[in-house]
Amino acid sequence: MHVPLKFAAGSAAAAIVASLFIAAPAAAAPPPAYTCTGTLASTGVILAGTYASLTMPTGSACEIDGPGTVTVRSAVYLGADAAIAVYGGALEVRGGMTVGPGAFFGADIFGPTENAPVEIDGPVTVLSAGAFLLGEEIPYGPPFATIRGSVSGIDAAAVIIQNVRITGSVSISGGGADNPVILLIAGPGNSYNDFEDDQIKGSLSETGYGGVWAGVIRSQIGGSFTFAGNVEAVPVDEYDIGSDLIFGSAYCADNNPVPNIGVSSGAPSIVTGPTTGSQAATCTGVLGGGTGPTPAVQHSWGRAHLPHI
Repeated sequence: MHVPLKFAAGSAAAAIVASLFIAAPAAAAPPPAYTCTGTLASTGVILAGTYASLTMPTGSACEIDGPGTVTVRSAVYLGADAAIAVYGGALEVRGGMTVGPGAFFGADIFGPTENAPVEIDGPVTVLSAGAFLLGEEIPYGPPFATIRGSVSGIDAAAVIIQNVRITGSVSISGGGADNPVILLIAGPGNSYNDFEDDQIKGSLSETGYGGVWAGVIRSQIGGSFTFAGNVEAVPVDEYDIGSDLIFGSAYCADNNPVPNIGVSSGAPSIVTGPTTGSQAATCTGVLGGGTGPTPAVQHSWGRAHLPHI
């Protein structure tokens, strides 16, 4: 029987389309959400993998041990008194991070090496009595972690960031009370602020902080620097500021104790703008300080005038 050409062609096209539908693989399932159910008494473990979200309820506690990478495809909020510790592997957050009241985030803080890289693709905000600890003190070490955004501490207990690239500015305002997790692990009087060996594209401001200590050492700051009105409730050491590269002005005033008056003060920083304030003479380091600027300058000037971070 003769089959009309038009019908035959249509049948062939229909067959091809049908075969395409039959051969097409099923769409990949979306990544699962993860909710931490551990506690400080019995921490949960987040296994390597990709998650649509990470939920940290009030009082929860989880750790990342590796091997492999934990990737979270959205911003992370740590509920009140929640805790995350990164001991191994790697963490990638495809959004910002907020550390809620009394909560704790710590990654690569026990040294002696930084072997658990962290990437946070957004701003970091640390709220009342919260603690954000990223990195271990490795003088002149390269960045092992990146925060693609600003860092804000609002009445935070502790913000300790070392060997980290920050593409925004840093602002610390108020705070200094003990963080509940640090209190449990290390006892009272162990919450403080510290920025060492960091590359900060924007400015750095620390005002009205009342923790036991604060330091800004061997860091590159792409904007202005402000350190004012900070008071150690129980003085245990002078504020240490020095060996920094500051691509802007520096203002220092009304801090108690006065920065850089003890034996561990940093050597003079390089400040491209004016240095002002009642404590300008010692604010950015003093002659004879324990950490000279020359290695930092050699290490930094060739790569980091900071706009390209």
